[in-house]
Amino acid sequence: MVDLDWRVEAQAGVSLVELTVHNPGRTARRVRVANRLDGAVWPPRREGVAAAGWDDGGFEGVVAAGGRRALGYASPAAPTEPPAEVVWTERAGVAEPADRSALRATPDGVVRTLGAARPPADAVPRPTEPDPVPDAVESWLGALDDRSTAPTAAEREALEVVARRAGALADRSADERPSPGDSR
Repeated sequence: MVDLDWRVEAQAGVSLVELTVHNPGRTARRVRVANRLDGAVWPPRREGVAAAGWDDGGFEGVVAAGGRRALGYASPAAPTEPPAEVVWTERAGVAEPADRSALRATPDGVVRTLGAARPPADAVPRPTEPDPVPDAVESWLGALDDRSTAPTAAEREALEVVARRAGALADRSADERPSPGDSR
């Protein structure tokens, strides 16, 4: 027999479910945990594909002898208690890896194993700016652009100062341009 501990809370109209499946026995158990919420299961995803063991109704996987397995999912349904239940268990066969889908020759298994099909950022040429930009400015802006995190408050303030100053200089240079036919 396995035990199921759970916690559910609602945030922004979504129920977040945390589960722990405990197998106190001396043999590994295959378990099926079903969603009891009145809504879809939004399982954890890897590379855009539902994590191994998850389907529309819940989770199926192996819990090691004397082991625990943490699970979690979201649902657009209102929280109810309990949010999930163990619907069946059986003695597990030969010990299996945690991510069995990586061993399957299915499109989902291949995506999970290989990851996203995108080239490294350094391999993709950047479009060149039409106007010359000093190397120091290009380097600073490029470093900010390449990061996966948002600029800090100090960096945002510096960007705003640069934008205001560049705008003022552009306005001033536009005022000083000779009009066509002017012989200055």
